[in-house]
Amino acid sequence: MRRLRSVRGSALALAVVVVCGAGSASVAEAAAPPTLLINSPLLSAGLAHTRIVGRSKKGHHGHHHAGKGHRREAVNRNAPKLTRKGMTLSWPALHGVKTYVVREVVKHGKKRVAAYYVVKGTHVATHDHAGLTVAFRVKASVPGAQWSAKVLIHYPSVKKPRPTTSGTSGQAAPSVPAPVVLPPSGDPIAGQKLYVDPNSDAVQAMNQATAAGQSANAALLAKIADQPRAEWFGDWISNPQSSVGSWVSAAAAAGAEPVIVVYDLPWLDCGGYSAGGASSPAAYESFINGVVAGLAGRRAVVIVEPDALAEVSCLSSSQQASYFQLLNYAVATLTTDPLAAVYLDSGNATWQSAATMASRLQQAGIAKARGFSLNVSNFDTTASETAYGEAINSALGGSSHFVIDTSRNGQGPGSTWCNPPGRGLGAPPTANTGNSQIDAYLWIKDPGESDGSCNGGPSAGQWWTSYALGLASNAAG
Repeated sequence: MRRLRSVRGSALALAVVVVCGAGSASVAEAAAPPTLLINSPLLSAGLAHTRIVGRSKKGHHGHHHAGKGHRREAVNRNAPKLTRKGMTLSWPALHGVKTYVVREVVKHGKKRVAAYYVVKGTHVATHDHAGLTVAFRVKASVPGAQWSAKVLIHYPSVKKPRPTTSGTSGQAAPSVPAPVVLPPSGDPIAGQKLYVDPNSDAVQAMNQATAAGQSANAALLAKIADQPRAEWFGDWISNPQSSVGSWVSAAAAAGAEPVIVVYDLPWLDCGGYSAGGASSPAAYESFINGVVAGLAGRRAVVIVEPDALAEVSCLSSSQQASYFQLLNYAVATLTTDPLAAVYLDSGNATWQSAATMASRLQQAGIAKARGFSLNVSNFDTTASETAYGEAINSALGGSSHFVIDTSRNGQGPGSTWCNPPGRGLGAPPTANTGNSQIDAYLWIKDPGESDGSCNGGPSAGQWWTSYALGLASNAAG
């Protein structure tokens, strides 16, 4: 379950804003707004529970049981009074009461449940809900009791755009948005607020530490939770248009620019910890088409296929040819969104020479992209990557730009590339780099996610709280 940041202090009022996250609405005609169907009678019901009088003892797993001689007595409390304005539900915070939202979605006969702590004014983004009625259950809990109120929201169906063929895979081609004028600098990131994900694993871990009374750990995890991060999209996403659309919509609602990573090329990672990817070149083109449809002409930073160009030599000659063809397709298609800042990944300074990387970038279609990305999921220093990026740019003719992943490079590289101990967070994400060739420092790798089942870590991409704490403890500056 993914949670929003919990409220710090009981005096604040709480509110949950329910919004439609279907990404397909913006590429067809606008969808009707979601409809609040009913308020459960429980909205005005009392909070009744029993309490144990006398001392209790802890059983297994910390659960409380009434011991001999203990008795129970009924306790009645007034339930929080909910008010509604449009699609916003709000209620007063109660001292000592944990309040949260449980979303129950039934789709194809299966129930999907997600829970959120709620902070005032936070959007609870929904996913893949077009045409569905979704149950949101607002809950407040105290020891020994729980109050709840059920609200049903109906999300209208979205009219699908008429498909056309791409000419290569036969999949629907994304619509091309109208041209949009960029700032005079041409830099698509400068002056933009980068999106901070309120549902991140770091936020969840921070909330858990707070609930457990681990204030020091919560403060460390806040160093990650409070920063913009990238969202990765690959073969684990069943509907890239909807998933990308939800992420971009959430960022737009927050007035921020999202960072996304497309990571779905066939034969990923040469069979390593992150092996996987699209089942065929045609499937990859379909994936890219879905990503662009989800972007729908909106602003985003797009990192294209981390490690692909750096490790392409591990593939067969036919697979290498396919990689260059598919990367060209990805860049050409993604850049039909004039507000998408597209960066082809170029590994890091310790992998390939600048001349080799520049040659591969040219074969992959760098001429149509904004530039290239460096140090994704790696630990090399910013100074080293800056020199490497400038050398690549020089070999390309000097007109390109690049971004550097600083998420975990605060202490430089370790003894191994995979979950090295003793590393630290690097410079926070910013477009103020002081170098005209560097568009931004970004956290492309989510700090705290494992590199793979090495050095005691979980599988690649899984959250690892102890490693996150170490990164935060050793943060640069």
